[in-house]
Amino acid sequence: MGDCARPGPIFDSSMLRSSLIVALLSALANIVSFANQLVLAHYFGARLEMDGYLLAASLPLTFSGLITGVLAYQLVPSLARAEETPGAEPAFSGSLLVGLTLGGSVVAIAGFFVGPPLIRICNPELPPAAFESARRVAQLAWLSLPCAILSTYFTAKLNIRHSFITAALAAPVPMVGAMIACILWHDSLGVVSISAGLAGGYAIQTLGLMMHTVGTLLSRRDGWRAQRQARSLARNYPLSAAALLMFVIYPFSDAFWGSRLGPSATSYLGYAQRLMVGIGGITVAGATTVLFPRLARLSAQGDSDIFHANFTVGLRAILVCLAPLAAILSVLGLPVLQLLFQRGAFGLEDAKGIAQLMPGMLFGLLAMSCAGLMFKALFAQGAVRVAAGVSTGGAVLYFSLSGAFSRLTGLSGISAAYALTWWLVLLAGLYFLANRTTAKSSRPDNFRF
Repeated sequence: MGDCARPGPIFDSSMLRSSLIVALLSALANIVSFANQLVLAHYFGARLEMDGYLLAASLPLTFSGLITGVLAYQLVPSLARAEETPGAEPAFSGSLLVGLTLGGSVVAIAGFFVGPPLIRICNPELPPAAFESARRVAQLAWLSLPCAILSTYFTAKLNIRHSFITAALAAPVPMVGAMIACILWHDSLGVVSISAGLAGGYAIQTLGLMMHTVGTLLSRRDGWRAQRQARSLARNYPLSAAALLMFVIYPFSDAFWGSRLGPSATSYLGYAQRLMVGIGGITVAGATTVLFPRLARLSAQGDSDIFHANFTVGLRAILVCLAPLAAILSVLGLPVLQLLFQRGAFGLEDAKGIAQLMPGMLFGLLAMSCAGLMFKALFAQGAVRVAAGVSTGGAVLYFSLSGAFSRLTGLSGISAAYALTWWLVLLAGLYFLANRTTAKSSRPDNFRF
């Protein structure tokens, strides 16, 4: 983990090999996640019980996404900078571990008690039986939050050490837990089995990842300085959370507006959003996972031109991988959904409901995947304020457009809001990134896309 050779301007052979391996393992993780969606569709379809589950899970999922998203983006650059000071990284990591454990536990306890009343506020017409299931789902989801936070922390440590394979192997464990619990206990627990399986999966995942990083957690060298660095990271957290708001607003926004469009609407949106995440993860997760620590190190070393070259290669790779698949699925969405999902509790009308969302959301997926890399580049350069402004504006725009468009055209309006918002977010972010990087670069034309 010490000094290493200066990275080249494009993917070298070792980076390409790591990208391919992680891409395969990430694809496997996303296949597991997709299989989990098939299991949920088979047992629960798009019924009112699933609507209640998605509403109950939306608030803890939004908070979890804000916390773990900030860690995923900010820990890698922070750990990379800590490595530049000999002996600082272990103490810094230990201080972070204590702070994240305590902070995550406080948020989880608060959510456990506040979550159920919020469900009733968001959907006061939820029947008593559905509300009881939703209450239990929400409480389990909140209690699993500390494990989700610690898993993200340990994953960042493995990535900064280039242990990409171990981190990728651990990624599907929560989904496997959800599938097993759903298959075994769907009759007795209903949708609560999903949250129970996820909670157990996160606990196992956290323990497994911790075993691979425990050796770096106990150092007391330079402890006071490390604690100051950790407190500085915590002070920057609200701004960093705002920078990721666009990525985590959709579960709550979709549940809020979908519940006003009638039965099954929230379920259709939930299945469609998870399909987008799965498709994006299968096609681009490997390259972006490997590229982020590289961008962080290049920025820390001041290699602006090489930073821009790697970033541009990453954007092109995302579009090359995603654009053909998005075009095919936009045309063949309904038959593909029928082939994969139409069985058990999931019927033809459910497939049609999701298919109407696919073209708009797949168009938005292209921008969302590129925006994910763009935000990582901004974090790597320390431009958190720019990222916060773009992301917060995008989140407000998505929530507002979803409400306005859904009143005009129903579910397809939310799909249109998704696509329009992500393209505006991407263009705004690239504009600010280009201006920022051009000012630092000795070759301003290096950022041509």
